[in-house]
Amino acid sequence: MEGGRPKRVKTTANRRSRSEFGSSSAQAAREGRGDPYYSLILQETRLAKFQGRKATYVRYVDLTWMAEQHFEFPHEFEAQGAVQFLELKGQVYPALVREFYANFRYKDGSYWSMISGKLFELSEDLFMNVGGLSSNGYGVGDCGWVKETFDAGEVYKSFLRGPHLYIQGELTKAGSLSVENRLLHYLIAYILVQRNTNHAQPTVNDLRFMYAVKNNVMINCPEEILKVMYSVSTSQSKLLPYSIFISRVVEYLHIDVSDTIIIEYTDKDHLVGESLIHKMGIYKYGNTWKYQEDHTTVDIDLSSDEDQTDTEGQNATAQGEPSGSASQVPVERLLSC
Repeated sequence: MEGGRPKRVKTTANRRSRSEFGSSSAQAAREGRGDPYYSLILQETRLAKFQGRKATYVRYVDLTWMAEQHFEFPHEFEAQGAVQFLELKGQVYPALVREFYANFRYKDGSYWSMISGKLFELSEDLFMNVGGLSSNGYGVGDCGWVKETFDAGEVYKSFLRGPHLYIQGELTKAGSLSVENRLLHYLIAYILVQRNTNHAQPTVNDLRFMYAVKNNVMINCPEEILKVMYSVSTSQSKLLPYSIFISRVVEYLHIDVSDTIIIEYTDKDHLVGESLIHKMGIYKYGNTWKYQEDHTTVDIDLSSDEDQTDTEGQNATAQGEPSGSASQVPVERLLSC
């Protein structure tokens, strides 16, 4: 739909010529300390591989509004220190996002990138100052933090809106989660730990993250985000995540954006709010949010709503992920600690 497209504010070309790169090459040489990885030729070569790569669909949330709707997860995210990151919005600089991933690397125990000749570390301070995220906590894949009785299959069943929705041998389904857990999962998979796989099927890591949030176990969110960024930087086809966060980093570092395309996103199409919740087949009855099919006695098939929200704007399942990815397994085969 034409009304759903983000607004392009500037129309300057986002493919920079070699001469345009050269305008910042002296600064790049200084800040790159002569590192051949950041030579002009190699930067151009890497960037060419990212031309045409699209970003993941932009989402952000107003957790104050969610708390007013009597959901618990806004308070749980507040305990994680993730509110600022989840609410990040504003202009996006697509060309600079592509340059960020083209120059992204892991070296000497740290993650680095360069945009417009400015070399910077994805440090703890950067994540705290831009996204409010602390690097204290556990990794999602670290089994040391979970209870000895943790079992991913049992945890998944406990997150469902009813035992009748668990069917042995079936894949996990986001649409089978309770309203509270459906929205919690959505914010994790679309904003906090973005991925290119099918969002309709919670992965083991999704369940671990949800379990941690609901049990007030601190997760090292920057570590999880950097893992995603590194995976994308080495991929030939994955969508580019975290464009909102990267664009806020650009502004934090005072990188010049006068000669790049700027895109603005509207709340109408990108805010995780009432409109999007309705697309999930969830409505407010009195003071309670419920699935419409749970509120009525009519057998309503709303599976198309799930498909719509999980493929909206990005066709996530067709981005180079193997068909046997971690999310494509029956509940009984989910790995546990």
